[in-house]
Amino acid sequence: METNLITIIYEQMSSDDGADQRQSDRLERLYNEGTEKDKFIIDEVLMTICGWSFATIKNQGWKNQ
Repeated sequence: METNLITIIYEQMSSDDGADQRQSDRLERLYNEGTEKDKFIIDEVLMTICGWSFATIKNQGWKNQ
């Protein structure tokens, strides 16, 4: 079976034992301090990986806590 980029990303995310809060803080900082182009790129990557934009993920996450 051929491995594609999305499969590799999912595998790496599921095996990552990194500090979730630190990574979350970094992503939020990059988005909030980014230019409109930066935000567009981050949103495109997130929508490709999980189908949701940064704002949707953040809003959903806050509702579920």
